[in-house]
Amino acid sequence: MAKWRGTILLCTLLLTACTAETVQPKEQIQEEKNDENIVVTKDGKITFEIKNEIGVPQEKVEAIKDEIVTAYDHIKNSIHTSYTPSEHINVWFKEDGLSWGFASKIELTGVNEDIYPLVHEMTHSLLGYGNNFE
Repeated sequence: MAKWRGTILLCTLLLTACTAETVQPKEQIQEEKNDENIVVTKDGKITFEIKNEIGVPQEKVEAIKDEIVTAYDHIKNSIHTSYTPSEHINVWFKEDGLSWGFASKIELTGVNEDIYPLVHEMTHSLLGYGNNFE
């Protein structure tokens, strides 16, 4: 058994050494892709991660990221509740169904048509309003 472990370790080291400089690791590619779809509020309290299931162009994603930061500031500065929102909220772009906002998940439909209710759904998620907030 020890012989096999040594062989497996040697093969792993050889593969890593041979490919480390020529191929970008899968984890790094995924991390870079995720970074472009993450926005952190100016106060650093909440991270929004956009899940672009429907292939919205990155230019539009960037505009929505700006909209998220602006909406967050307006919502948090204008309405005060004792509710503490999630530190990480996923924002899913969906093709069909209804838009809604829960504690750590917002689903938006109508993004491609520019008729998505982002601010409305963020209000649910940030202030604790709605059916899944006890």
